[in-house]
Amino acid sequence: MHSRNVNSGYSRKKAFTRAQISINFRQPCSDNKQYVASQNKFASEKLVLGFTLVELLVVISIIAMLLAVLMPALSKARAIGKSVKCAAQMKQFGLATHGYVAENQGCLPFYGLQSDSDNEGDYEGPFWFDTLAPYFGNNTKKDSSVNFHQSDTFLTEVRMCPAGQWIKSSFVGGKEWNCWIGVNFGRGNNQAYPLSAPFYYRKHKGFTNPALQLANIKTPGQVMGFMDVQRHFVYSPYDRTYQFDYDGDKDPQRLADMCSARGKQYNAAQPRIHYEGCNVGLLDGHVKRVTFKELWKINKLREIEHQYWKIKKR
Repeated sequence: MHSRNVNSGYSRKKAFTRAQISINFRQPCSDNKQYVASQNKFASEKLVLGFTLVELLVVISIIAMLLAVLMPALSKARAIGKSVKCAAQMKQFGLATHGYVAENQGCLPFYGLQSDSDNEGDYEGPFWFDTLAPYFGNNTKKDSSVNFHQSDTFLTEVRMCPAGQWIKSSFVGGKEWNCWIGVNFGRGNNQAYPLSAPFYYRKHKGFTNPALQLANIKTPGQVMGFMDVQRHFVYSPYDRTYQFDYDGDKDPQRLADMCSARGKQYNAAQPRIHYEGCNVGLLDGHVKRVTFKELWKINKLREIEHQYWKIKKR
């Protein structure tokens, strides 16, 4: 009896162990199905997380709008940078002028040696940029066989406004830079040709002009000596021969902005080169930016109104 019970218990234990093994053996198959199902679900979720075509187009549109907003600001920032660099270069010409004045009995340099007429091409140097060249460390002697617009002193990098660009030119027979630092030019300083600008020829049409002493100028801090120009000067409209009588740029306001007798747009200046303005170097040495509308304003008598053009002796 006891032997039968022991065998019976052993049989039940063996049967239980086989069932457990059977269950444990089949379990991985069930887990594998769940694993495959979960992987398929995960893969489908990954597809759902991607961009649709509409969403991609929306993102591209937003980026385009941001660029449209930022590009003008970046362009203006670049323009301001060029204007600042130009002002720094113009400041150097003011310092060079004061260096010349200190060594030449207080007198400003002449524009050039002589000119026998108002016609372009009838002139003789050395010119103001030759005279000031040594103060920039350029002691190159003038080569008479080279036209002034091909000389090192004319083409010096410090005179090139960074806002300019290369253009085709019949004047030089090729390409030339279209914006330089130049001087405020008048015809003389005598009874026949009254003082209208700080730079003029020593001799003009048979008249000899005396050198202009800086100390004899009223308010030199309000008189323009330098500005952005097309080559190396601007015809001062304070001289009645050069005053504005023609609308050269055909703007909507139809305002006179150049002298028709000279035939030079803006009297050979570049008054809009720096975002509708330009830099001007005053005779006390400092540089300011002035808008085109301010600097080119004229009254009903076609007279220039801005103080920077007006030069008077003490």
